[in-house]
Amino acid sequence: MAGELYEYMIGLFITGMIFTSAVIVVPNLSYVNLLYVDQQQLRNTALEALKAMFLDPGYPVDWGSQDPFNQEDVQRFGLAYASSDSFYVSDPDKVQRLVTESKEWGYIEYDKMRELLGLEGYGFSLRILPPFNVTFPKKTFDPPNLNFEVSVTLLDGRPLANAMVNMMIVYSTKSAQEDLYVEHAQNKKTGSLGTCEVAETLDAQKNDIQDVVAIFKVTMADVATVVAIYATTPQEEIVDIHMLGDTISLWIPGDLPPEEQPEESDWVENLVTYNGDNFELIFKGSDKITYGQGYKLWSKTFKGLKQKEPELLILKLWAVPKGEGKRGRRHVVIVGPNPNWMGSRVLQYGSKPQGVTVKVQRNVIISGMTYIAEMILWKESL
Repeated sequence: MAGELYEYMIGLFITGMIFTSAVIVVPNLSYVNLLYVDQQQLRNTALEALKAMFLDPGYPVDWGSQDPFNQEDVQRFGLAYASSDSFYVSDPDKVQRLVTESKEWGYIEYDKMRELLGLEGYGFSLRILPPFNVTFPKKTFDPPNLNFEVSVTLLDGRPLANAMVNMMIVYSTKSAQEDLYVEHAQNKKTGSLGTCEVAETLDAQKNDIQDVVAIFKVTMADVATVVAIYATTPQEEIVDIHMLGDTISLWIPGDLPPEEQPEESDWVENLVTYNGDNFELIFKGSDKITYGQGYKLWSKTFKGLKQKEPELLILKLWAVPKGEGKRGRRHVVIVGPNPNWMGSRVLQYGSKPQGVTVKVQRNVIISGMTYIAEMILWKESL
């Protein structure tokens, strides 16, 4: 009897454990499964949205090139280049309409884009990034001597060995007021830690050098990233460079309306396009621009410019840099458009991620360069 009672109690205990496990574990398993299904649905939605963005030119097909720009004229959203027969080739004019920092030029608003893509109820964040990051842990600007430690990593932070680093120096001088100078440093390869050192001594004399910009092209397996770094004059508060189709325009940045901008005259002296290792002078003169004149202070059209797919535009101004009024005018070198000179096409577009998110990426081509389009998607809470 005692043995049977003992076995009966053991059986009750085991049955209770199984029941308790079922009560606790099964709902947890169900929650995990539901979470997985939810994430998979989000991923599918994000992939479809990304595909729609970069395979469809939208309607009208030239919506990004219209000037002035009105987002209400966009009936269907898409970034594809209507003139290209290849997939995932984006129109730079349309991509520029996602740069919300350039509000003077007009951009498509986040809620409008969600409506056109049918993403009501979802939130998203979009970036268009270079294929790898280029940073400068150490740099020495003591013209004519320039020295840089260059670090190249993948977007996940892993060092990229054997990447080819090419440095080009663009600078202005006092003695040759009408010209920009370009010098090429020796090509270097990154080591096992993804770093290398690049140095160059300029031909000009120290006292003659006015402004210096270093442009780095980093290449790995025919994929390249181009970034610029300023030696003397910062990018901000001088001019924004904007390219739309074949037209290049300049704007004095700031929060003041055009009629309240301070009246100060500067001169546009040189405008150079950069494409790979090729620099082309497309404007040389002395065009006066004055703060406060209006929406576009300076604008010129260069036939066939968009087809040449310039990676950067380099401008030389005869100007007074902000904060240096007592030093007077000098030859200032500026690289644009923004944010192209930093290596990216879109730094941040959309909203701040929240809750359960998914991230999807794919390679896209803009102006002949490879970029990574990254989209983070989530369901918005009620």
